[in-house]
Amino acid sequence: MRSTDEIYEDSQQALYLLADVWEGMLKVLEEAGQASSQSFTTEPDLTHLQQCRKQYEDILRKLKGKVAKIQNDRHVLDQQEQQSDTDPSLLEKQAALRQTAQQLSECLKRMLGQTSALQFEVDMILSSSDMHSVQHQQ
Repeated sequence: MRSTDEIYEDSQQALYLLADVWEGMLKVLEEAGQASSQSFTTEPDLTHLQQCRKQYEDILRKLKGKVAKIQNDRHVLDQQEQQSDTDPSLLEKQAALRQTAQQLSECLKRMLGQTSALQFEVDMILSSSDMHSVQHQQ
């Protein structure tokens, strides 16, 4: 059984990962935009773009793992509350932690949805850059 401190620590780590995902997403967008604008004059470095995207996807995968763990912990906390009659201060602490976990889950779900949409845009930019490079070579 995980303690509330461990659950809190996982929530904090998820928030840090969320910030890393955001920074990674911005980096991928920036790199893709630069490659797209430079494709008029030079061949874009697609391996660099793929490395940036892989780093972003690795961070996103870690975040999804943390989200799943947090959601599982939320269910465990719900079960613990139903099974135990504890003192009111612990119930208040559990309720506060549950509310925080729920807010984090909702925030993470929104961010994951946004990152999926931005990932689609990055794919479109990369494919546009690839098509432009092929047309430019001809």
